[in-house]
Amino acid sequence: MATVLKLRPQDEIDNMKICFLVEQAIDKIQFLTKINESEDNNSELAGFEINKLLKEQIRLENTYADLIKRRSQLKGIANRKDHKDVESKILEVSRRLKESTKKLCRLFKENTNLDDDSKKVRQERGQLLLDLGDYMQALQNNKIDVFTDDIVTQLEQQNKLADNLVIEKDLFHDIKVSHSIFVLC
Repeated sequence: MATVLKLRPQDEIDNMKICFLVEQAIDKIQFLTKINESEDNNSELAGFEINKLLKEQIRLENTYADLIKRRSQLKGIANRKDHKDVESKILEVSRRLKESTKKLCRLFKENTNLDDDSKKVRQERGQLLLDLGDYMQALQNNKIDVFTDDIVTQLEQQNKLADNLVIEKDLFHDIKVSHSIFVLC
């Protein structure tokens, strides 16, 4: 059980200053949360842009297919001028298709999973607010040692998870090697 220590006046003033700063940080984070909830258009804008590019891509692909079909129908010396015109249009549409494909690939790479990212940010923001609130309570109640012990316990649990992942990876490798040897025998 943690004991409550009597603070010196300077320590009490420092605790009050820290509490004030933490309260300000909490207020700012909550304000940003409200702004982001009401104006979280990133995923909608990216989705709109991708949808617009996909429609343009389909239109260009159809135009390209029509031009190829038309070119195959233009045979003979009489259609030579039309054939050259269609060839130049094919080159232009081909160039635009290539640019459109590059843009789509870039957008898909940049916006792999906006909804999951947004959810993760909200969860982490909520956890940060809870941790800051706990920190403030610990300061105000002069139980910072209990708060510190909780943080150390959480960090140790996180380290155990990383250690367990390493152990699991090593075991998987050992099983894979053992299986390979067994198959060879």
